Amino acid sequence: MRRLLVLLGSLALAGCIPAAQDHHPPVYRRPAPPPPAPPPHHAVGAHPNADVRQCEADLSRAGAMFTPLQDQRFSASCSAFGAVQMSLVAPGIAITNTKALTCETALPLTRWVEGPVQAAAQRWFGVRVSRVESMGTYSCRNVIGNAASASKLSEHAHANAVDIGGFVLADGRRVTVLSGWHGADDEAGFLHEVHDAACRNFITVLSPDYNAAHANHLHFDMGGSSFCR
Repeated sequence: MRRLLVLLGSLALAGCIPAAQDHHPPVYRRPAPPPPAPPPHHAVGAHPNADVRQCEADLSRAGAMFTPLQDQRFSASCSAFGAVQMSLVAPGIAITNTKALTCETALPLTRWVEGPVQAAAQRWFGVRVSRVESMGTYSCRNVIGNAASASKLSEHAHANAVDIGGFVLADGRRVTVLSGWHGADDEAGFLHEVHDAACRNFITVLSPDYNAAHANHLHFDMGGSSFCR
């Protein structure tokens, strides 16, 4: 009986001893870092065409803010390939009323605004331009205002042209092509100077001196043969 009691006591004591513990700490796997966020104002490199990707990179370095657009064919005749939509045409300078515009045209536009336009504004008004007022980019239409070319498709139909109607200066003054081309000396001087400079940036430049259809804007495009009027 005594041996039985001793045996039962030993078994009870053994049941109170905890089992051996695994002293190896748990292994935690660090979560993979999230992919880097895209730049807030553009996504350079998304276009399959290498020339367009290079143009977008150049446009970004020039200080423009833009959104690359997918290539689109709107009809048998009208399309927008290698195009962007701009929100800032140059560092700190907004541009209004833009749709699709080929990067090939957007890049000289940025260089024109940041270079000769700002220099001319300082010379004639003593302040910088703060906003560029566009009268449109892509538009599926023929050439207007020229009977000889009325059946010819406009460069706007390929998003390869932009019309500039005016500028807003840092002091709030607004200078428009419609009122300034033949207007006050400083406005006329400024507009004629930036027009002449544009002829070194774009292939085709049209002004109110070309025809009545351009009385209220400067037309720039990168198609056809060199022409400045």
